[in-house]
Amino acid sequence: MKVRFFLIFTAALFLAGCAGSATAPSAPVDDMAAAGGKAEKKQDKPGPRAALDVLVAAVPHGHTVALTGFRRLGGAADTLAAQVRGRLEPLVLAACRDRGLEVVDRENLDLVLNEWKLAQSGITGSDMGAAGLLGARVAITGAVAREGRQVHLFLKAVDLATGRVLATAGAFQPASLYSFDPAPRQTLPANMGVSADGRVTLAADAAAYSFGDHIRLSFSVREPGYVTVIDVNPEGKKTILFPNSYQTDNFCRPGRKYHIPPDDAAFDLEVTPPAGVDRVMALLSDSPGLAAAAATLPTAALTRGIVVRSRARAVIRVAIRRKPQERPPVGAASRPRTDRTTINHNP
Repeated sequence: MKVRFFLIFTAALFLAGCAGSATAPSAPVDDMAAAGGKAEKKQDKPGPRAALDVLVAAVPHGHTVALTGFRRLGGAADTLAAQVRGRLEPLVLAACRDRGLEVVDRENLDLVLNEWKLAQSGITGSDMGAAGLLGARVAITGAVAREGRQVHLFLKAVDLATGRVLATAGAFQPASLYSFDPAPRQTLPANMGVSADGRVTLAADAAAYSFGDHIRLSFSVREPGYVTVIDVNPEGKKTILFPNSYQTDNFCRPGRKYHIPPDDAAFDLEVTPPAGVDRVMALLSDSPGLAAAAATLPTAALTRGIVVRSRARAVIRVAIRRKPQERPPVGAASRPRTDRTTINHNP
């Protein structure tokens, strides 16, 4: 009896141990490992705040920072890039505050990005025009990609005055934080623009120009009003293209296409340095004095001023490039820079 009892007791302990090992909870699997479809050893991957701290540490004191748009990698036409920017906003503000850096406030930043389509065009290098419009010297920008169950952020801080990349950093976030809804399709090329309400349409006769080329703009309105056309060059300098000394009446009516310069005009618009991206805006307003008011506004305050003073706005972008034969040799002195668009008198 004693032997039988011992064998039964031992067998019971063995079966209990097997059952316990079969039902014990498994160790948690890292989200990043799960994204690959198999269990892996958990690895630490940097989050957005750690990556932003790296970028912000490279920004010189006294420079203002702006969080601009992101590119979506992988060819997907969804809203991921815009969502990433929205989630990074409070983190950028906190990282800059810890370093004593000023950040362009969200209201003004969104206003400028939307009105001048800066998020769509992207900011990849030297762009004093964008710097002036944003009121910032450094842009935090980059690209995003979905990788299984995670979103990979490729972040960088760019000096808008020089185009120099101050720092780069990568970060990861769970894809579950985001939706992947289709983004609105951009059907218009960069050199064509329509206001959000359709009341103003603006276009250039080409998407890119070289120094010495002649540019021709056209616009139309769906309701009567006063039109002002403003050009902001890559250095942030503003030029009022319409009205001008040859086209002084800027009251425009629907049913007609207006041209700058008009047919058989006594002037033309010649493209001059610097190279980069020109941003041109047509404004529809109730006052003929909008042009004069806009010309006196500091560039950083321009956007809010024109929004207050106008009913509708259309924006286009044109690329200005140096002709290959005009590229100066290494070490040669550069030519003095002049206005982006010079109004030349035709005898």
